[in-house]
Amino acid sequence: ITRHVWEEAKEKANALRLTKWGKKVYARRKETVERSFADAKQHHGHRYARFRGLMKVQMQCLLAATAQNMKKLALLALFYWLLMVQKGQSGRPVTSSGWQNAMMG
Repeated sequence: ITRHVWEEAKEKANALRLTKWGKKVYARRKETVERSFADAKQHHGHRYARFRGLMKVQMQCLLAATAQNMKKLALLALFYWLLMVQKGQSGRPVTSSGWQNAMMG
């Protein structure tokens, strides 16, 4: 019987997954990778293809992923700005209009 060419690699990956480190990393999948796919499905239209044809569906997925990344960047910018305000390095006082100014540029 001839083994498949990937069988050895699959066994190594499975053995690594069963180590203490592998279990720790694998447990974080649901918080990171799986959460990203769930958000895409729930909030960005990945439940159904809105168009027909490979190129159009690829464009839909690309635009949805771009929207997800832009939301992540905006959230990171907000956290960074809040950190700088907390440290007193923003150069402007924290007011309700300060939030709007930070989000606009």
